[in-house]
Amino acid sequence: MSMQPRRRPPLRVAPRPHQVPLGQALRAGFALLEAGRPVEARHLFEQVRLSAPDHPTALTMLSVIAFRLGEEALGEAYRERAIAVYRAHLRRAPGEPGLLAPLVNLLLAAGLEREAEACSRELELALNPIRSDTAAFCARWRSARSRGLPTLLLVTMPKSASETIWNRLAVGLDLPQTHLSLGLFPHCCLLASRMRQARAGGLTSKEHILPTAHNLALLREYGIDRLVVHLRDPRQAVLSWAHFVQEDVAQRRMGAVWRSTVPPRAVLDRGFEAVLDWCIDSVLPHFVGFVRAWAECAGRDGVLPRIRILTYERFLADPEGYMEALLGHFDIPAGIFDAQAAAAAASIHLRQGRVDEWRSVFTRAQRARANRSVTAELCRRFGWQWQPSSRRSAHADSL
Repeated sequence: MSMQPRRRPPLRVAPRPHQVPLGQALRAGFALLEAGRPVEARHLFEQVRLSAPDHPTALTMLSVIAFRLGEEALGEAYRERAIAVYRAHLRRAPGEPGLLAPLVNLLLAAGLEREAEACSRELELALNPIRSDTAAFCARWRSARSRGLPTLLLVTMPKSASETIWNRLAVGLDLPQTHLSLGLFPHCCLLASRMRQARAGGLTSKEHILPTAHNLALLREYGIDRLVVHLRDPRQAVLSWAHFVQEDVAQRRMGAVWRSTVPPRAVLDRGFEAVLDWCIDSVLPHFVGFVRAWAECAGRDGVLPRIRILTYERFLADPEGYMEALLGHFDIPAGIFDAQAAAAAASIHLRQGRVDEWRSVFTRAQRARANRSVTAELCRRFGWQWQPSSRRSAHADSL
């Protein structure tokens, strides 16, 4: 008996006779999606396709909506079509930021990192101010450059109190905050255009990048000769991620297209226990891979950038000592850091701040699966507590 190849579902086009202006329909569709009304938003994006069947934004948003509604195959089909349309448009208008930026994001979400990295080399994007308006950002940047401060780059695991630490660093040194990459963990790539601007110094950036050949090459090319890598016990991080992805990331406009770390609708609908179970199987390996990749990179002698690994657990036990170690790696004199202002800076995305909540939340089966990724060796290396779920798992890990 012959097997028929799997077929993609046909892309939907609404059979409505009337049309609405494209701009109006797009804006209304975005508003409905933000309001949590994806079915109504879908109707408007389908209306856009009546006038422009290959409108890339409409195709992208229809992909988002299909994923949100649990229509996985349809979501993939819309995403693939949007990527193909963006590619075709860029052949006619090379380097257009309005086409390149969304294409890079879609390629990263689809796991097509090599193509995304190649496209990102041509993408010209300005720095994006974080927690300030443009005028305040530029004034702070000029001041920081005049004081001779370098660009301070933190490479961090998600859900490791990194936003709080980054905010303290920025406040204590009066540095403007920005991002130098595009993408969602673990698919993030640095942008050459932003790295060129970072080379001037006077910025601080927090990124979830992996040490890929692309990212390391850009760091060296644009003079980022040192960075701090911030880690946390992946078991606790994945527990915090399960809460965060359910309450925040999955609700964002583009969240649903990032299939590596955002659960499908069927999982989200079953509640937190199902989300946590999915995250242990699907997201925890990415967290562990991040730890191992940067630890290996840091262990190479004479390779730039110079890497200092710090941990959330150290920050929690001794926040002042942590900040001193961070500043010392960048050769920042302690006297120019306003520790009092930094300590008073807002804590951001800090849910509970515990190191071992996972021990009481994970079931025995979840601990066993987590321990297959987060081994005793990794725990010893970074001072994380090891809790085998059984004698058998402890013995297996020692083999």
